[in-house]
Amino acid sequence: MQIGLGSGSRTRVLAGYQDLDQLTVVEINPRYIDAVKQYPGFGEVLTDPRVKVIIDDARRWLNRNATARFDVICVNLWHWRCYSTHLCSREFMELASRHLLPDGVLYLNTTDSEAIYNTAAQVFNHVVRVRNFVAASNSPFTLTPEERGQNVFKFDGVGAPYFTHSKAAEELYRQLISTELNDLRPTLLERRDLGVVTDINMIVEFPAPAIRKRFRHDPESTAQESIAPLGQFIEFMRLCLDVFYAPIPDSYKQALSRKLVGVNNAIA
Repeated sequence: MQIGLGSGSRTRVLAGYQDLDQLTVVEINPRYIDAVKQYPGFGEVLTDPRVKVIIDDARRWLNRNATARFDVICVNLWHWRCYSTHLCSREFMELASRHLLPDGVLYLNTTDSEAIYNTAAQVFNHVVRVRNFVAASNSPFTLTPEERGQNVFKFDGVGAPYFTHSKAAEELYRQLISTELNDLRPTLLERRDLGVVTDINMIVEFPAPAIRKRFRHDPESTAQESIAPLGQFIEFMRLCLDVFYAPIPDSYKQALSRKLVGVNNAIA
């Protein structure tokens, strides 16, 4: 299950998984379907018979479909965006856990909010970090790097695996399979400095101090050191752009790349 269709890029990647049986996408805004249709390489996913797009509020849909079960529930959000609390709160995670199969995983973009990692640790038995995402499950994450590598190659980038057509793809593949999937739950449960996101606690919707702390200028550091974390993130996003958007028209890729360059120039 994927919550949020957005540009369709994530849906397209997930639909390229060779072992996929069905992908249920719940999107609250019907106009996104019209937008996705405008972009070659993305719009085709809407006609994939394995992909079912439902226009509804995701939590309402889950509550109304109590028997639905999924291997993975994928949520891509930004925790400083208004109302995103409702898709990263303890109540939402408890709801999602009831819709997962025994080995199922909730995979959620935390945008580096430690409170979201901590919230997952209150609900699930195992919590690991994959860059800025949290993967949470009631079963341990036991795949070896070799098994993960084999699984990654099952994602088809329109006629060939994503990770075979460029040096950038090879580098991203190396990063993905070498990432340590350490269980963070024991450490998180010991900490007393982290809040728990709830439907009535909007702590993650006002993270400006945390963002400033991460990216602000440190008088003891050089300017280059101060912007290094954001610069590394931008470079990683450009690497992903080279890999996952390879089949997309150059004009669209160039527009995305210009946005990243603009951000990079703004902080340099």
